[in-house]
Amino acid sequence: MAEPDHTTTIIAQLAAVGEQIAGIRRDLTRQDQTFELERQESHLSRKELHEKVNGVVEDVATMRGDLKIAAAVSAQTREVVDELRTTVEAAAPTIADVQTAKRFGAWIIGGGGAAAIASGLAAMAWGEQFKAAILHWLGLGK
Repeated sequence: MAEPDHTTTIIAQLAAVGEQIAGIRRDLTRQDQTFELERQESHLSRKELHEKVNGVVEDVATMRGDLKIAAAVSAQTREVVDELRTTVEAAAPTIADVQTAKRFGAWIIGGGGAAAIASGLAAMAWGEQFKAAILHWLGLGK
């Protein structure tokens, strides 16, 4: 009997090995592509995270600046209020005196007005006697 030709078996086995290597290469290429895609997504995710953190840092810095300004304005307002309080406290006696003078002036004007009205009513009531008495007093009487 003749010995079987091993060449065809070897060629078939080499072909199978070649197919397996091609399969392994395809798998490695897919894995490389998947790895690259994951690497890019990870990079983008980290980039977004850094941008968000930088945004928060900027917001905090802005808030600190706003708080400093608000504190300065508040301090300035307190100073102005304290100055106004001091001025009002210093002016309080003068204001009280002016109010007292107003009340006194109202009494004087009221009293003068009442006297004028009373004089007018008296002049109307005594009419001619009053006129004669004044003319006599002035020396213009007949």
